[in-house]
Amino acid sequence: MNRRFVLLADVVAAVLVALTISNIRYSPWTRTDARTVEQRGPLSDSERANIELFERVSPSVVQVAARSEAVNPFTEDEGNAASGTGFVWDRDGHVVTNNHVIQNSSEVAIRFASGEVAQAEIVGVAPNYDLAVLRIRNPRQLPSPVALGSSSELKVGQSAFAI
Repeated sequence: MNRRFVLLADVVAAVLVALTISNIRYSPWTRTDARTVEQRGPLSDSERANIELFERVSPSVVQVAARSEAVNPFTEDEGNAASGTGFVWDRDGHVVTNNHVIQNSSEVAIRFASGEVAQAEIVGVAPNYDLAVLRIRNPRQLPSPVALGSSSELKVGQSAFAI
């Protein structure tokens, strides 16, 4: 009886596949006429504010790439790599990132929004808060540091953004 059920299920599945294939030319997903797309209305004040914030801050957001040496020197593994984001803290070349990105790393590099890459060194870590501070070696033309607000000035219901 179990074998008959399996055979019946196979026959039903084959019939469903055949029906689907035969009806595919009538499918709504194969229409050739273009769908009309309506023009979007004007941006709201909050949308304009979010766009302005992104445009102002995004040049200061960086990619952090870290690599640790191989655990076993006799293997061909080049080590573990990690990647995350961070942001320019000040004009001295300090960058704030997450500790888990640079944890146990031997090399750290920063990629700016411009595409430029610079080497960095770890200045300090706070594993309990998953924070780390890096210093860019030989900082050249750095983007502006991210402007920070004070949490003591926030009101309940006010928007706050995280990078």
